[in-house]
Amino acid sequence: MASIRGLLLALFTEAFSDNAWKLVVITLATRLLLPAGGVWDDSATHASQVTISQAIQAFLIPMFLFALPAGIIADKWSKRSVILAMKAVGIILMAMATAVLFFSPHNLWCPFLILGLMGAQSATFNPAKNGILPEILPTEKLSFANGIVQMTNMLAIIAGTGLGAALLFFDHGGENPSMTWTAPFILTIMATIAFLAALTIPKVPAAAEAAPEHPQDNALKRSLKTMLDSARAIRSDRTLFLAVFGTALFWTMTSLSGQNLLVYSQALVHNMEHGELWQGIPTAAFGIGIALGAFLSGKVSGDKIEPGLIPIGTSLFALFSLAIGVIMPEMAGTVAFLILFGAGAGILIVPLQALMQTHAPANKIGAILAISNTCDIIGLILGSLLGVGMSFLGWSLQLTLIISALVAIAAALWSIYLLPGQFVQALYNMSSRFGLGIKKVKL
Repeated sequence: MASIRGLLLALFTEAFSDNAWKLVVITLATRLLLPAGGVWDDSATHASQVTISQAIQAFLIPMFLFALPAGIIADKWSKRSVILAMKAVGIILMAMATAVLFFSPHNLWCPFLILGLMGAQSATFNPAKNGILPEILPTEKLSFANGIVQMTNMLAIIAGTGLGAALLFFDHGGENPSMTWTAPFILTIMATIAFLAALTIPKVPAAAEAAPEHPQDNALKRSLKTMLDSARAIRSDRTLFLAVFGTALFWTMTSLSGQNLLVYSQALVHNMEHGELWQGIPTAAFGIGIALGAFLSGKVSGDKIEPGLIPIGTSLFALFSLAIGVIMPEMAGTVAFLILFGAGAGILIVPLQALMQTHAPANKIGAILAISNTCDIIGLILGSLLGVGMSFLGWSLQLTLIISALVAIAAALWSIYLLPGQFVQALYNMSSRFGLGIKKVKL
């Protein structure tokens, strides 16, 4: 796996910066929401839900707008070159954020704008970093590599979410605003390290050069034709279509639950000493679970793709999502449940990604991943808007969590219906690997 070390570090810093800066922006914005008297009530919960959704939309809408062009870019140019270019953009954006908060620490408009630019940058980065794996690795190593990539991504989300607000430590909860700039300055250093690491990624040709089609057409016609052909490829391959749809549904559920968890986290830590610095811990626990689940999924899959892990992961995701909504535990219980909740998510996302990569035509993989990313972003936006919509309807946070769990339960039952034989086989394979003693059942 030496060939992907630079890619892993570039991926880690990208996900870390995205989530850390998002938490910094959310923290700066929600400092103004605490009602008179310092009591966290329903009005504060609703205001927090709206503010967090605004930050999420600021990131996701530019991401959505750039997702399809990003696929064209990933196929037209070398994916390594795209990765390097986006790492350079990351340095510029964090340097801009540092300058803004140095000269105007109370400015919120510019941090939101930079968050949106980061969304566009991430959208351009995603098809290249996902699509380069089949170009630098043999097929038999893809499942394990996807497990490592997903684990790295989730570790970055854990760190970025857990430490995002903590990066504001030096401004002491806003009491010393002259030091607020130190948060993006740290992220600027990380972005520079990421660019240097990306230089070690193996050189690969552009996918369009590797398999040229209709060279007489101009670049725009070729790009549009690639996107249309990629959409047809997704529609004509049932497995590929279900993988794209399943991934989008996963991110819809994750967005709805994740936004609610951020709101719940603020209520949990409100009365804690230095509570602002701890608000990312529950969401980071979810990320820990995803990392563990992704690693476990990669280990169980070995040198093959294991579709039966999809219903197993979805079932775990649904079970512990419901447990959180029903019990509404305190901090320790919330962290424990979220680790198990995240493990289910990590188990199911690895085979979904591997199925997309192996079923996508080699010369269209960037465009297909871009279409999938667009569907994922729509799911993320929809999940966030559903959370706000439920809040505007006056539904409690607990009811919102339970409803999102019911959606996950429906998805779990559907996945078992689609993959009954693979589900049983995956259970047997997991029991064999970990000595759980489940006997093989012939269907």
